[in-house]
Amino acid sequence: MVSAVAAASQGLGNNNKDGSVTKLAEDFDDFLTLLTVQLQNQDPTAPMDTNQFTEQIVQFSTVEQSINVNKKLDTLVNLTQVGQAGNTISMIGKQAEVNGNLVTLPPEGGVDFAYNLEGKAKEVFITVKDVNGTTVFNGSGSTLEGRNIVTWEGNDDAGKRAPEGTYILSVTAGTGDPKVSPKTVDTMTKGTVQGVNLQANPPTVIVNNEEIPLGEINFVGA
Repeated sequence: MVSAVAAASQGLGNNNKDGSVTKLAEDFDDFLTLLTVQLQNQDPTAPMDTNQFTEQIVQFSTVEQSINVNKKLDTLVNLTQVGQAGNTISMIGKQAEVNGNLVTLPPEGGVDFAYNLEGKAKEVFITVKDVNGTTVFNGSGSTLEGRNIVTWEGNDDAGKRAPEGTYILSVTAGTGDPKVSPKTVDTMTKGTVQGVNLQANPPTVIVNNEEIPLGEINFVGA
């Protein structure tokens, strides 16, 4: 019967709690049946060691309690996830700032994005590419330390209006020394929350046609 307890414990470790409870109940019934038969047919001159089958009962009870505790914890986790999912769904349709490099150019007007410089730079280069990797726009940005906000008006290098759609940003900061390669700078973009993926764990939101983890969202507002 020790093997039955071990099997139930292994099922618990694998999070197969429903199956573990069923298996545990079956094993415990078998154990009690065998115990009853043994008691009925034991040798009166050499009775069974009561400590042994008492220990078995205690082991079964301990495993059963552990499975029930884990089931209750899972219930609490599920309730937390449901609440989180509800909060995430409420973001749909709102504007969000996220850590990323994708922007969506509307039919008219430009797009705003930002970048942070850890220290003052000598030069900052801004590049905008389409989803095929073709460079659409090259420009320069602020070299001030800290948060810098940029507006791309939506024009290409020739001054013509770029088609609406998704574009890829790239910001690099240079030291002014041609021997030192410019350093890539993290960017923050804005966009409307288009949807939510509740299958992801934790849930993700879709901004600028890109799935963004909740931890990468800096701000959500009207």
